[in-house]
Amino acid sequence: MANEKNVKSEVSKGGKTELSDIQKVAAQCWLAEFEGLRNLVLNFQRMQHSLIWVNISVIGAILTIYFAYINDITIFLAVPIVSSLLGIYWVSQGRQTAQIGHYIEGEIAPALQTLCHDQKVMVWEDYIREGMKTNFFPYVRDLVLLRVPRATGGLTFAASSMTAVVVTAIGLGRTLITCNNWQIASAWWAGLILTFWLIISGYKLGQYWIRAGK
Repeated sequence: MANEKNVKSEVSKGGKTELSDIQKVAAQCWLAEFEGLRNLVLNFQRMQHSLIWVNISVIGAILTIYFAYINDITIFLAVPIVSSLLGIYWVSQGRQTAQIGHYIEGEIAPALQTLCHDQKVMVWEDYIREGMKTNFFPYVRDLVLLRVPRATGGLTFAASSMTAVVVTAIGLGRTLITCNNWQIASAWWAGLILTFWLIISGYKLGQYWIRAGK
């Protein structure tokens, strides 16, 4: 009985103990939007995982072809192009996921909290965001130690792209400088440009996460 009285008194502090019809409709609309956005986030996360496995599968297939059928190092020129394009799409999915999270934090959660007479809502969402709040140097430390799942996924694209660019550059030697084979040189430069684009995009996404967590 004492606990029940405490709950009732705590709820009554906000004034009304029940929502009006308009407030109920508003709460249902916010909750429906929240559920739709959460499903969208889950779809983005599934897509990100799928992109990682597609990238690994492509690299595995190229390695198999190289060692089993074609002993030609130029086949690795496909890796930075494919991995970078997949990685850029992976970064885009991460950016949209982060934007949805910030919209939930800035719009949906405060609206529901107001409708609930300032009672705290979405505690799990707040708990997750609190864990994401970090300064730059701890973030870099965790990134190097592979403690940040959302960052380590992007490393698979960047690492494979950079490795392929370096390996083909060493293997082809002056071909890239003299442009004796312009098709090969063009593919190498395209892979290099896309790799830098991926790295810059991933860096900006990391900075976006850090700023949003402060």
